[in-house]
Amino acid sequence: MADTVHVLGLGGVGVLVAHALAGLSDRPRLNLLLHRPRDHYPGSLAITRNGDTEYQSNFTIEEYRAGRWFQRPSHGFVQPVMHTQCQEGSPNEIPIRFLLVAVKAHYTVDAIRLVKHRLTKDSTILFLQNGLGVLDELDAELFPNPRERPSYLSGVVTHCIHRKGFLSAVHTSAGKIVLGTSPRIGSAPDACLSVVPATDAGILAGILSRAHTLNASLQNPRELLQQQLIKLATNSIYNPLTALLGCSINVLITSENLQIQAISDALIREISDVIKALPLSGMLSEEDLEAEFSRTKLKRIIRELGLRAGEHTTSMLQDIRNGVATEIMYLNGFFMRWGPMLGVDCPANEMITRMVLETESRVTGRLSECG
Repeated sequence: MADTVHVLGLGGVGVLVAHALAGLSDRPRLNLLLHRPRDHYPGSLAITRNGDTEYQSNFTIEEYRAGRWFQRPSHGFVQPVMHTQCQEGSPNEIPIRFLLVAVKAHYTVDAIRLVKHRLTKDSTILFLQNGLGVLDELDAELFPNPRERPSYLSGVVTHCIHRKGFLSAVHTSAGKIVLGTSPRIGSAPDACLSVVPATDAGILAGILSRAHTLNASLQNPRELLQQQLIKLATNSIYNPLTALLGCSINVLITSENLQIQAISDALIREISDVIKALPLSGMLSEEDLEAEFSRTKLKRIIRELGLRAGEHTTSMLQDIRNGVATEIMYLNGFFMRWGPMLGVDCPANEMITRMVLETESRVTGRLSECG
């Protein structure tokens, strides 16, 4: 199986990670997977920081067309990529070992479906995206047999970055990427938290950690879960509110509008209550949850993260402005789904979710359903 790192999803996060990996002198090959063909490709990945743009061109590209993957040369016609299970031929003719997925949560199943035939039980998939609930959908729709399922890793990204153009992004605030084996919260309140070790977690994490601009590190499942829940809570406040109000995070948190403050506080109360009631036995104790996710502590953490983000434009506001679907059902929708099962009412999350979906329907021209 070839030591090639494939990147699927080239929004802000995907471009940031691919650009950082392309700059490493000693690493596996880097291959960008594009689910839609394009007539023209820029010759490099571009990241802009503080007005200065850095370019990297050490990568290859495959594009999906007519049900097949094609290698995109630097010029001329595209060539079909033949995928077999044998160990012969070029690296693109064998299964994928390392796959970095940076597509939006609601596109994940359809995107991975395009490369499913190239994934095996020896593959490792790293998910770099917002929200929770995607892995359960993948298991149900694409990998129902645990013995044939790829290993899953998740990453919590705190860098602030937005897409500027194709293969181009602006890195507005440096953060970190916490990597780890994905803890799986059961689908019912009495279910157990499960962790399936990822065979090549250390190898893939080692590759990313060498790209210093990413500030990536491999953590234990407990630390990863805690970071996932903090990121989920933070995104469930800032993403929908900035999308509905059409403002930056800084404008939101410095607003003196009492109604906005009341809605934010109501969301935090519900989010705190749901997280503390989740079936996380064996990973986070009741004492841990109360210490880290009490309403007061959570409000303080969310505000601190918002102050660091500053004038950053959230991904959900970008989606609304671009007229595309949002990740709302993997953010506030997570609390809507779990609330009733845990006996926690979530009227604020339900209201905000419906408002975002109504806005989404208006800008996309498609009906969006809540729950």
